[in-house]
Amino acid sequence: MEVGQTVGGLSWEKFDGADDYVEEIRRSCGVSEFLAKCLASLEPRFESMEEVRAFLSPSMSDYFDPYLMKGMAEAVARLRRAISAHEHIRIVTDYDADGTMSMLILKAMLKILKHAEQTHYIPNRQEHYGFSLMAAQKAVEDGVELIVTADIGVKDEAAIGYAQSHGVDVIVLDHHLPDGGGVPRAAYVVVCPPQEGCTYPNPHLAACGISLKLAQAMLADNKYYARIIASMSKMAALGTVADVVSLRNIENRAIVATGLAALNEMKGNNAGVNALLNASGARLGAIRSEDVSFRLAPLINAAGRMASAMHVIDLIEAPQISIDMFNKTLDKNSRIKTFKCQKLHIHRSQPGVIHYDGDPVMTGEEIDVEIRPKGIKIIVNPFADRNARKPNAIQSAAAELFNQINEIRDDINRQGRRFQAWSKLIQRKLNL
Repeated sequence: MEVGQTVGGLSWEKFDGADDYVEEIRRSCGVSEFLAKCLASLEPRFESMEEVRAFLSPSMSDYFDPYLMKGMAEAVARLRRAISAHEHIRIVTDYDADGTMSMLILKAMLKILKHAEQTHYIPNRQEHYGFSLMAAQKAVEDGVELIVTADIGVKDEAAIGYAQSHGVDVIVLDHHLPDGGGVPRAAYVVVCPPQEGCTYPNPHLAACGISLKLAQAMLADNKYYARIIASMSKMAALGTVADVVSLRNIENRAIVATGLAALNEMKGNNAGVNALLNASGARLGAIRSEDVSFRLAPLINAAGRMASAMHVIDLIEAPQISIDMFNKTLDKNSRIKTFKCQKLHIHRSQPGVIHYDGDPVMTGEEIDVEIRPKGIKIIVNPFADRNARKPNAIQSAAAELFNQINEIRDDINRQGRRFQAWSKLIQRKLNL
């Protein structure tokens, strides 16, 4: 074994490997000698060649039974009780990529289960970290009956204790442990693989992975189970890679492989995802883990660091609102509250923008909405022929102009990519 030291003072070892073990991997798995040596150097050592092959080609079949996780059965039972009783459930997560992806998974899970009584909250980075006492107090004030935290909570004993003392149960989904190693005693249940007494085969799940396991357990009877979990794995893959958890465990590798495959198979009909991909430079159909690490994840994390992580949720979910408007199903959208009334008064903590007939309008803290019969006077030609109507000339011209601009932009992008390819080819030929 050759031993040396880097410039930075870190030690390194050149792994020669047990020749028989390396050769067995090479021959059984059909890989190069170099890759065989890399695989042979991993710790803990593979127990069989089947395990090596699974490591190289992970799939959903490598997902472990979620009920092997300590606390999972209790969490499922409490959630089912909340859903059947139409309890107000609030999801609270961290503001990083792992937290936001957990939020999307849990929200989707409740939507599939047709539980409309749900709200969500991601703390502002400038305000506090974790599940704070302020968040617990707000939940109590809002009449929340069950809180589910993800990527936070295991270190927030005081806030959880406050919630529980006011009749609000708290389910904690986390992959951290406090310095003492214990979990909050006040929580209804803690689902955290590293905790004492948990023998789950994958102790290195990110919080989005734990959220995915909860979704597996809750949706096991759904006839579209495989399709749903594969789709949710997209978010779990993004959060898993972004949180830099170990991919040595086969399940983490399977989540990333399944999620990236599902992401690359998307039809490109989600405007929010398309905007994220365009901003990052990643290309749908060719997204790899490197793209997640160095392109997508930094953008997702930036929202929570610079403003609010809720922008990520809005970005991904906003297109759904358009679909609901078109299908006249806004009343089924958990983010939209509808009211049937003549007058409506809204009080909010600070001024901001509202949308009035599709246009953004700045208003104050107090908003009054009123229906006024015959309040708008419209001048029409009673003798006009409906069949003779023509599209607005200005709108048509503007639409045509924007379409042409988009075509020009797309052509420029194609030419740019072609130039980059030529440049790389020339550099390779010149050994630059």
